[in-house]
Amino acid sequence: MPAPRLWLGLLVIVTIWGSAFLLINIAVVEIDPLVITAGRLWIGLVLMAATVKLLGKPFPTNPRHWPYFLLMALMGNCLPFYLIAWGQQYIDSGEAGILMAMVPLQVVLLAHFFIPTERLNWMRGLGFLVGFIGVIVLFDPTNLATLLSSEAQTGRLAVFAGGVCYAVATVLAQRQPTDDPYQAALGSVFAASILMVAAMIVTGTPVSMDVGRAALLSVLGLGVFATGGATLLYFYLARQGGAGFLSLTNYLVPCVAVAIGTWIAGERLAGNTLVA
Repeated sequence: MPAPRLWLGLLVIVTIWGSAFLLINIAVVEIDPLVITAGRLWIGLVLMAATVKLLGKPFPTNPRHWPYFLLMALMGNCLPFYLIAWGQQYIDSGEAGILMAMVPLQVVLLAHFFIPTERLNWMRGLGFLVGFIGVIVLFDPTNLATLLSSEAQTGRLAVFAGGVCYAVATVLAQRQPTDDPYQAALGSVFAASILMVAAMIVTGTPVSMDVGRAALLSVLGLGVFATGGATLLYFYLARQGGAGFLSLTNYLVPCVAVAIGTWIAGERLAGNTLVA
C-alpha cells in the first residue's frame, strides 16, 4: 500500500494536470500551440533549476544520461504538450481530459512487458477491463465511422496521440539512469526546452506579444504548475510509487478536467461522458 505522502502527491498532481486543460483552451485561442509548448517548458525549466539549486541538489552533468533525457523530453514533454494543445483548438477541455483515461490502460500493457515488477494479475486485469469499457462508452462506437471527417475528430486523435506519448513516458520514467528524481526531471525538461526552440526555428513559428492577459497568464500557469512543479513531483512519484500507481493520475485527471470545464467554463457534459 503506497504511503500517505504518495497519495497526497497524487492528489496534488491530479489537481494541477486536471486544471491544465482549461488553461490550454484559454491560451490556444490567441497563441500558436508550438509557442505554448515552448513557453511553458522554459518557464518550468527556470522554476525547476531554481528549486534544484535551493535544495542543494547536483545538476545533471553525466553525458551518459542525456540519451535518456532526450527520449523523455520527446515522449513526456514535447510531443504530448504540442499534440494536446493542437487538438484543443477543436475540442473542449473536459473532453481532452477524458481522453487521458486511455493512458493507464496503455501503461498497464506496456508495464507488463517492460517492467518485471508490474506484471498483470487478476486485479489489474479486472481494472483494465472496467477502464476499457469506460473508454468504449466515451468514444461511442456508433460515431467511429466519422473518424477524421471533421476538425473535432482530428483534434480528438491528436489528444489521444498525446496520451499515448504519456503512457510511454510513464514506463520510461521507471528506468531513470539516476537515483535522484530531481536530476532526471531537470535534465528532461532542459532537453525538451532546447528541442522546442529548435522546432520553432525550423518551422519559422513567430512569437507574438500582442495577446491578451488571460492567454499570457494561462501559459505562465502551465509553466509554473503543470510543467515545473508537476514534473518534479512526477519523477518523485515514479521513483517511489511505480508505474501502476503513477498511472492512476490519468483515471483521476478526467474527473478534475470535466468538473472544472463544466463548472468554470460552462462546457456541456454529455450523458456518455458522465458514464465513462
